Amino acid sequence: RTLRPSMLLEFYLLFSLLFDAAKVRTLWLQGYNNNPAIVSTVALVLKLLLLVAEAQTKRKSLRIEWKSQSPEATSGLFGKSLFLWLNQTFRRGYANSLSVEDLLQLDKHLMAHYLFEKLHQPWSDLAEKSPRSLLMLVISRLKWRVLAAVPPRLALIGFKFCQPFLIERAISFNRQPINQTSTNQGYGLIGAYFLVYTGIAVTMGQYQHLTYRSITMARGGLISMLFAKITFVKANAADPASSLTLMSADIERITNGWQTMHECWANPIEVGIAIYLLERQLGPACAIPLGVAIGKLDILVKHRVPLAVSWVKA
Repeated sequence: RTLRPSMLLEFYLLFSLLFDAAKVRTLWLQGYNNNPAIVSTVALVLKLLLLVAEAQTKRKSLRIEWKSQSPEATSGLFGKSLFLWLNQTFRRGYANSLSVEDLLQLDKHLMAHYLFEKLHQPWSDLAEKSPRSLLMLVISRLKWRVLAAVPPRLALIGFKFCQPFLIERAISFNRQPINQTSTNQGYGLIGAYFLVYTGIAVTMGQYQHLTYRSITMARGGLISMLFAKITFVKANAADPASSLTLMSADIERITNGWQTMHECWANPIEVGIAIYLLERQLGPACAIPLGVAIGKLDILVKHRVPLAVSWVKA
């Protein structure tokens, strides 16, 4: 019923596999629960095989009318998280010089006609237009694409702040005497480092990918609307230089601003958590870096904003 493998099943199998692996490791380390450990190990292997089977793409079994879909549209959890759908493009580029025909089929949600239809009619139906109407319209029409980057950004915050706890645990582990217990704990610490840094890489990649995807959709819709508007305007009714500015500099500034739109809510969260962690270690002295950051922000706002306004007017 879907072009891609079930993301829900892959999420469930992956996370339950991680927890089952920890349970199996504990059973084997106990030494006296061999029978439950064997059964749990067999169940773990079967679940791993189920995950591998579920992760396979359905491209070979798709109907003819759906076979032209892009590899991204038919990729599952692992294909999207690790960007495996780009491998065939990399292989082509490694063997030959790429041309336009060698590039992957564009997703329908990134097509100009789709974005034009999504934005143009609501903009035409808008009765009262204010300076922020276009921004609010684009955000409302693309809200799910914009919000899609929120979960990976939240996960990235969590993985980032796992690092100081890992370092603290590694330092305390280094002080322990070497025995069988500490060796087993060391293996667990290695697994924790692997999970955390793999999580940082995956969530960072997905966060940036989804952010730039929403930026591409906004840019495509805006440029399509501007182009449609220009084609119906008389040659002497508008200044070509102004239209060119809208098509290039203004939209470029909009897209550049959207690159950090999720940082507006994520950075205060990170600052709050960081100050709390510093307070645990330094006490009231944790307020010093916060004061320095606020001072730099004040200087930046006073000097950069007027310069940016002057540049746009020019």
